[in-house]
Amino acid sequence: MENKTKIAISSTGNNLDNDIDPRFGRCPYFFIIEIEDKKTKHAKAIENTAAQQAGGAGITSAQIVADEGVDAVIAVNVGPRAFDVFSQLEIKIYNTEPCTVKQAVQRFIAGELKEASTPTGPMHMGMSGQNSGAGSGIGKGQGLRNTQEETRCFCEKCKLSMPAPEGKDCSQVNCPKCGSAMKKIE
Repeated sequence: MENKTKIAISSTGNNLDNDIDPRFGRCPYFFIIEIEDKKTKHAKAIENTAAQQAGGAGITSAQIVADEGVDAVIAVNVGPRAFDVFSQLEIKIYNTEPCTVKQAVQRFIAGELKEASTPTGPMHMGMSGQNSGAGSGIGKGQGLRNTQEETRCFCEKCKLSMPAPEGKDCSQVNCPKCGSAMKKIE
């Protein structure tokens, strides 16, 4: 660990004693924590405005965290789309077992957390039972979902490629790395 690091942690609330939320993209809060010389220097909770999005919450949540300038993310689960954004932005992802935000910070400082090399959560995790429309079973409006090719957005300025947020055209997306307008990969 470097002398100075900024991390993000998914949280169930806005207190360091709250539990880590296992649903990264759907957590109600993120803690942004600055660590210097193995000590917490500053911590703030920010609301996850993507938590109730109909789709694309993982990508939008990853952008929110990236905009805070973090070097690493600590989470129980990170889905494939958020993982893709973090990988391309060179933001490290560390996995932890369920615990409080404070305990996760202590484990990170102690070097006890393992860096993730693959996504640890499924796509579309966390909206069940929240009036999100059709169910996810066969015949519930999901028939073609897995056969359609994923739309990807590309930033010509910094060469970042990422999945398009669900329900958005790439022309409506700004690059989470440099802020430039993105285009659909043809």
